[in-house]
Amino acid sequence: MNTSLDPTWLVACTLASYYITYVVVFSDIFRPVRNLLSGVPFLMALLSCPHCFSMWAAAGVLAAYWFAGEITSIAWVLVAIAVAGGTSVLFALKE
Repeated sequence: MNTSLDPTWLVACTLASYYITYVVVFSDIFRPVRNLLSGVPFLMALLSCPHCFSMWAAAGVLAAYWFAGEITSIAWVLVAIAVAGGTSVLFALKE
């Protein structure tokens, strides 16, 4: 099992974490979930704070990367999310 993180994967995992955080905290598609959980103060604080949620997103992404040594299809999911995250960063830079 590969437990090291080379620079390319570090960037990919960072972008994947960024994009997951962006979708959960800011996107309209996730608004119904945020509204549903608005009565639970801890969860609402977590879902409305990108810095708070990104720690959990990063943990999930890195756990998926770690398991990718055993399940290679997870690595491609991370790459797809990273590419989407990179696209989102480019859109943000454009604005």
